Amino acid sequence: MSQWLTLAANFPATLVKDIEPEFLKDGQTPDAYGLGLDKPGTLYAGSFPSTATTPPSFKQNAATNNNTPVSLPGSKQYYYIDDRAWVIDLAGQNLYFFAKGFGNNLYTQGFPKIQCDDIGNCDLLWLAPCAGGVAAFLQGDTPGTHSDVLYFLPNTVNPQGAYDRRTVIDLGLYGGPEATTDICYFRDVVYWSSPKGVFSFDGREVKEWTRAIRNNLGNFTGAHLDGTNSSGVLQREQRLVADDGTKKYVVDLGTGGLYDYTTTGFRWTSRSLSKWNDKAAQVCIDRIALVYTHDSTADKTVKYQIMKSDETWYDAESVKIEKQNRKYARYEFRPNLVERFDKWAFRITALPANMLIHEVQIQVDAPQALRPEGEV
Repeated sequence: MSQWLTLAANFPATLVKDIEPEFLKDGQTPDAYGLGLDKPGTLYAGSFPSTATTPPSFKQNAATNNNTPVSLPGSKQYYYIDDRAWVIDLAGQNLYFFAKGFGNNLYTQGFPKIQCDDIGNCDLLWLAPCAGGVAAFLQGDTPGTHSDVLYFLPNTVNPQGAYDRRTVIDLGLYGGPEATTDICYFRDVVYWSSPKGVFSFDGREVKEWTRAIRNNLGNFTGAHLDGTNSSGVLQREQRLVADDGTKKYVVDLGTGGLYDYTTTGFRWTSRSLSKWNDKAAQVCIDRIALVYTHDSTADKTVKYQIMKSDETWYDAESVKIEKQNRKYARYEFRPNLVERFDKWAFRITALPANMLIHEVQIQVDAPQALRPEGEV
């Protein structure tokens, strides 16, 4: 006896590529781009954010007066963090700090030189506050021999300037940023993109935001985060926006969602349906229904594809949804590609701009033969 089931209702769906599509749960998708993110619980065509805030860099101009016996290197970069000046020795592996409360005028406090050369052949790259301390990225100058390093000095708010305790994290497993443009600061945490994905450090541990697609990163690799192009942070929405002019993607820091905008257009793919086991009967999807809202009385056209048992996607006839007299509606249709299957999936490839889908439903003739959602 056929039965109506919910295929998807948890929108927007995050990318998950390292799990087979038939093992995914509602709210996960093996392939999607161009999703709208600002209306929770709905599937709609969105666009890449263009209003991200440029994260602070904490860099400052060179100090006017060096009132210390410290001989600073000729090549250097100045920062101002925790009310004191910091100087990166760009030619070596040293970090200098100076007395609190002075920016353009440097004054000695204690022994201001922090040697980083015990790490190996790495060059200091970038500095930012992090978890009440300072995080410094060091870039390995011999790829394959000396990997990138994250160097953390805790409790730099200490007015005494006693920074003896250090944490050194080898970024070989994570990949360090390839340029300062691929790093940003947000709410006392540092974030960076690398050829191995997107990561963050909160003063305690490194978090891998792209874990769900680690082996299939696609476009989610090194890209600008510092405000270059349209990159940066959406502060209210707590989203990281990456944009290097070619790769464009968003990481939702609240939900962990991953959303791709590199490819223009729209696509949302459902999880795959499959038989529970080889002995189960083949299944047939008789009808599909879209539960939606709209803000227009015009007819709407939805384009979609069906994946059959051979795991090939086939274009189906477009669905023309005639105008409704009510805002909230359910439209039911019979796909032209109806046959019994071992594996099946549904993909929407075009949605009108004013249409919001709340739920995708399917009518199955033998629901007991399907593998339960998320079961491995």
